[in-house]
Amino acid sequence: MYYEIYLDKFFLENMIMDYLLLTLVRRSLKCQTNWFRIFLASVLGAAGMCILIILPIQNTFVYNICGFGVLSVLMVKIGCRIKDRDHLIRGTIILYLSAFVLGGIWEMLLGHISSGGLLLGVISFLTLRCILSCYQRYKQKTEYLYEVVINLNGKNKHVMGLCDTGNQLKQPITGKPVNIIDYDTISDMLEEEVKNQILQMYQFQTAEGLTEKICYIPYHSIGEKNGLLPGIRLDYISIRRSGASQLIKGAVAAVTKESVSAKGKYQMIINPSMLED
Repeated sequence: MYYEIYLDKFFLENMIMDYLLLTLVRRSLKCQTNWFRIFLASVLGAAGMCILIILPIQNTFVYNICGFGVLSVLMVKIGCRIKDRDHLIRGTIILYLSAFVLGGIWEMLLGHISSGGLLLGVISFLTLRCILSCYQRYKQKTEYLYEVVINLNGKNKHVMGLCDTGNQLKQPITGKPVNIIDYDTISDMLEEEVKNQILQMYQFQTAEGLTEKICYIPYHSIGEKNGLLPGIRLDYISIRRSGASQLIKGAVAAVTKESVSAKGKYQMIINPSMLED
């Protein structure tokens, strides 16, 4: 049995479907990438499938490994800018699952819509994207947890950070965003002089002869109109996001007496401005 395939049409349909699938992967993993990289990865995937069709590959196993294995991994890696293995595996699995669900929606619509395959693909994509959006809203996406590495005085500490839109603290002079961390988490990284000055600020709202590592962070909250928190100038923090680490030098963290998480799920509250692309 022979099939007549128009290579230009086959390339275009594959490129568009790959682009839509990679968009879903990007949305699911919150990857730091751009639309141009996704487009290039889609072109690579479509071109690869065209080459596999042209080459006389008789072995089905080799064809599947190249087409559904190597090409898929390359598309996810390039299009979503994923560097580590774990996120690459997750991204590839999401790509497969999205393709499977997309195909199911396509087949369901095929019996009701007599139109071109490309239009059906777009409708299927929009349907799946709507489902994903509803699911993400269901998970209450106002809160995100990230792995954070804090570096201070040559010491590293791994903590969990919550990105909370309620944290709008800023440095009074520079206007740069400020994170929040509790004293118990960071105390073992502090020098004794800095510890004493922080404890003085808790008690008297001021301290004498502040070191260059400490600054004042003004805040207001319900029940307390105005107040001051001691701020620590960290050497840097590294926030792990979707397989990549975002390094922020000279970040400032306001140090609170109370724990920032009642259940201990996180030790830092990240200012959302820190995560803006």
